[in-house]
Amino acid sequence: MQDLMGFIWFVSLIAFIVYWRKKANAKKNYGADSEEYRSVSRTKRIIGIVCLVAFFGIAFFAPKNAEKAADNNQTKTEQTASTSSSKDKAAQEAKSKAEKKAASDEIRQILGQVPQSVDEVEHATDYKTWGDDKIPAQTAIWWFTQVKDGKVADVQIELVHFTTGMEWVFWDKMIFSNGNSKWTKKLDTFAGQNGDGKNTQVVMGGKYETWSGKLKDVNEGMKILAQDGKPILRLQGKFQDDIYVTADDVQRIRTALRLQELIDKIDHQLVD
Repeated sequence: MQDLMGFIWFVSLIAFIVYWRKKANAKKNYGADSEEYRSVSRTKRIIGIVCLVAFFGIAFFAPKNAEKAADNNQTKTEQTASTSSSKDKAAQEAKSKAEKKAASDEIRQILGQVPQSVDEVEHATDYKTWGDDKIPAQTAIWWFTQVKDGKVADVQIELVHFTTGMEWVFWDKMIFSNGNSKWTKKLDTFAGQNGDGKNTQVVMGGKYETWSGKLKDVNEGMKILAQDGKPILRLQGKFQDDIYVTADDVQRIRTALRLQELIDKIDHQLVD
């Protein structure tokens, strides 16, 4: 409507100017009392009124059009933002899928170097760093995990303290130390008893004291042992014994930490 008012105003303005000149000529040629002069004057007055009405009409309809234009602009802005958001979301999902695929490939590569055993009934594969047999009669830090139906379980730590002597350590505290770094894990069990992952076992030629639990439960301690330097694991309870962590242990710990990081990245679900 604003456009129509603008058109009428423009045409009537031109007509008003034309009749203004005609009125002047009629007065000059016929005189102010002539019928010709009065006729031109009436027409000029009507055109003037139309011109004024059209002018105010433009002002009257302008806010509505402006509001409509603003609404249209807002709608276009929202549509543009929505389209941009959808593209960003799709790009983020594609990036996340690519990252999970890369993490899954690295997990498969790590597990491919670990001894494994398959349970054909449960359709599960166990990955144990010490192999298919029983844990060797040696003090060491091992890890294991399981893959079932494409899901990877959290990394489990198997800390083994083996002795051939008569005395037990009966430890219920683990102190992870390396230079100025130290972290302690207190077990919820009494020294000499099983519980909270701690276990004791007598075997031919010696005896085991072991702790089994999630890597996440001793993550800070394992990070300390994985650092360069002189990593020492102190087992403390009724007695005390220090384990000087070997290079092989350190390598297994570093692999376990990296594996758990990748498992968390894929939310435990392998991506093909």
